Formats: sequence, C-alpha cells, structure tokens
Amino acid sequence: MAAAITKSKLGIVNIVQGEQVRYIGPAVDGLMNGIDGTVRVLRVRAAIVDFGDYGRWKVPGWFMQPVSQRKD
Repeated sequence: MAAAITKSKLGIVNIVQGEQVRYIGPAVDGLMNGIDGTVRVLRVRAAIVDFGDYGRWKVPGWFMQPVSQRKD
C-alpha cells in the first residue's frame, strides 16, 4: 500500500531563493520525506533545492513547505 502524500497548499509563489524548505513528497532515490534543504534556484513550478548530504534536487513547488511556515 502506498503512503499518503501531503501536498503543500502554499505553492511555489510563497517560496523565495535562499529559504529553508521541507520536502514533503514521496521517497525517491535517497531523497526522504521530511528532510530540510535550502532553495538555490527558483523555476516557474519547481526549485533546485540543496539538501546537503542528499544532494541538489529539482523539486516541484507542491512538494515543498517553508520551514518557517510549517505546522507541527
């Protein structure tokens, strides 16, 4: 059974370059749900996010959530 995925209601328009974001998408090739990274480059519907030891990934806006605006 596939895990439920929560999509961000904020979208890419609420994210700025240099901001800390949390990945809330599915686990893919070593990238895990819930890790934090820094936005390096913004695109129209995605961003290049640096996740440190996990590398840089192109992440769709709906799979990112600003760390400053997340709800615990």
